[in-house]
Amino acid sequence: MTIAARNLDLARLQAIADRTGRDESAEEVLPLGLPAIDRILPDGGLRRGALHEIEAPGDDMAGIGFALALAARAAGGGPILWCQAGSAPDPGPLYGPGLRQFGLSPAALLVVRPAKPRDVLWAMEEGLRAGTVAAIIGQGVVPDMIASRRLQLAARMHGRLAILVLPRRLAASPSSAETRWTASAAPSAEGPENRLPRWRLTLRRCRRGRGGDEQWHVHWDPGRSIFVPG
Repeated sequence: MTIAARNLDLARLQAIADRTGRDESAEEVLPLGLPAIDRILPDGGLRRGALHEIEAPGDDMAGIGFALALAARAAGGGPILWCQAGSAPDPGPLYGPGLRQFGLSPAALLVVRPAKPRDVLWAMEEGLRAGTVAAIIGQGVVPDMIASRRLQLAARMHGRLAILVLPRRLAASPSSAETRWTASAAPSAEGPENRLPRWRLTLRRCRRGRGGDEQWHVHWDPGRSIFVPG
């Protein structure tokens, strides 16, 4: 489903939330389920009420894939808002079997694709403040420090996971995000899991923690909604 950002219908978001359900008792921290990563994060996982950033090389869709997996884990079947700038790579019509690779239902995903990048930030902030989506993904815009701070405050105030996917060449700007990751596609492994999304991850920056150059190869298990090493 795609709608214009300035016509973002918050009543429609509420209807999606009512239809898919929301976990009001969700923990504030979202563990990735991988001890090697969770143990270096200050809270043992990602804070839900926070902004997180993912760098991706060029037009590589690995960053979007990792963001969708994080959002699916946070949402637990609840609604997700995906805000794409008109200049961002267009993934084309939503493909049900592809979404199911992430454990997502097309009915739970609302896509906004405004022409102006600043409207992506507006849509993200409005979605966070509405409190009716479990996670929000932004793509194709690099906020300045003020806009980044606004997103961080809105995410914290309403306890929702906010994710920005940034082209790596544009990701050096200052930010209020709690974590910044690099995600790139990793070669498929041998065996039954070779059809599952797989990434090479690096935690570049972590507020109240440490980043670095250590890499992890992980794939996504949609049946259990967890990241698996290898």
